[in-house]
Amino acid sequence: MPSNAAIKSQEILERLEDNSAKSIVKAYWKAYKAIGAEVSEAMVGLGSTPAIADVRRVARNVALMNSIDARLRALSLDIALEAREALSMSQGLALASTERELRSIAKILGIDFEIFVGQFDEQLVDLVDSIMLSVDGLLNSQRAGFTAELTTSLIRGDSFERLGDRLFALEPSLDGISFARRGANYIELLVRRVVIEANNASRQLIYERAETQIPGLKKQLIAAIQPGRTTETCLKAHGQIQDIGSPYRLTGSPRFAREIMYPPFHWRCRSSSVAYHVEAEKRSKLQTDDMKSDAKTVLGQNKETA
Repeated sequence: MPSNAAIKSQEILERLEDNSAKSIVKAYWKAYKAIGAEVSEAMVGLGSTPAIADVRRVARNVALMNSIDARLRALSLDIALEAREALSMSQGLALASTERELRSIAKILGIDFEIFVGQFDEQLVDLVDSIMLSVDGLLNSQRAGFTAELTTSLIRGDSFERLGDRLFALEPSLDGISFARRGANYIELLVRRVVIEANNASRQLIYERAETQIPGLKKQLIAAIQPGRTTETCLKAHGQIQDIGSPYRLTGSPRFAREIMYPPFHWRCRSSSVAYHVEAEKRSKLQTDDMKSDAKTVLGQNKETA
């Protein structure tokens, strides 16, 4: 059952997610602003209506392209380092929170319980490494994609105004959403997702080990309920109890799949798994039926205001 400590842990995780996403997006835009200034400086001597041949020569400016690639590589490294730190902090929060939950349940059951965190070290490191692959893959794709977009625009002879709209603009233009804006949006979503994933995946590993010591241990889904913001998916899953090795069953939308082992269930999802035991619920002030009732009320309010 979610305790006050579990809810507090969820709030701390949300702040970590927010701060990490904001910091990484800020670094991203700082780098692209510098790149835009470099491209502008390279084109400033071409005049307001440069010949296509002159613009194409900028695409063959080896020093410029090397400088841009160096900035993008540095940006990728900065983002990767910050993302890894955020994942480690998310994981540490999971370890502390699950230890409290499991010790509390073990005490109620009169069981001598040891979490043996040291035995998880290798698995937890591997978990962060596996999650980082998705971050690294996106950053590498971004770097290659931007270079290709810039080169294409220059070879085509685009004016700096149009090139700026296509590559750097904050707001949509006639060419649609700029490359940098698309990248910033997706990186923010990805960072938010992996911070939540690292926390809940770590919880899953610990619960799998703990159920060998705590008979009847299960997991329960708690949504971060905020009227008007919490999705139908998470409201309908709020309070759901599953065996440790079974996925949560999702019926609302949006969702990544119908069955998922642990959150996140969709982009910007902030739901969490917590340890559950029927004997612990008997002593809890917050009952599963109350959780489901609260979620149903909010779901109805959301539909009324939609």
